[in-house]
Amino acid sequence: MTGAITVTAPRTFVRSFLVLVKLSLATPSGYRSIAMMFVVITLAFSLSSPLSLAALDGAGWVIAMMPSLFAFQAWRVVRNARDLGAPIFTFDETGAACANGAIVTRLPWSAISRLTFDARTCFVYVTPRSAWFFARDLLSKDDEAAVSEFARRSAVRLT
Repeated sequence: MTGAITVTAPRTFVRSFLVLVKLSLATPSGYRSIAMMFVVITLAFSLSSPLSLAALDGAGWVIAMMPSLFAFQAWRVVRNARDLGAPIFTFDETGAACANGAIVTRLPWSAISRLTFDARTCFVYVTPRSAWFFARDLLSKDDEAAVSEFARRSAVRLT
């Protein structure tokens, strides 16, 4: 039986930015949101210019705005970590918890949508598009295996 595994996850702007982009584009709804933004902006520009020029304007706005939106979100993540302290994640046989300042969110494994490890990051999906995240290198190989086993025993999807 493995005890609780705790990870303190410092936040950096670049890592947060990349994770937010990945989460936003992880499902078709992320792409639909971008397409909808393009259509709305194109229609707004088409009132005063030809449709082809309006489409170029719409694409330009989307290309300029999406990184700006992700940057603003990443800045908020880093600012919150600075103000409240780095989030602390705890995993045990019953579930996962995230402590962020005075707020602790505890979820049983049955409430976790999936657990994903990519080359650099661990994602604990609390909804299909929303995840807790931290750098994978904050876990030892044994701790990573234990967290995966906790999830596997509770039939959490591992990807």
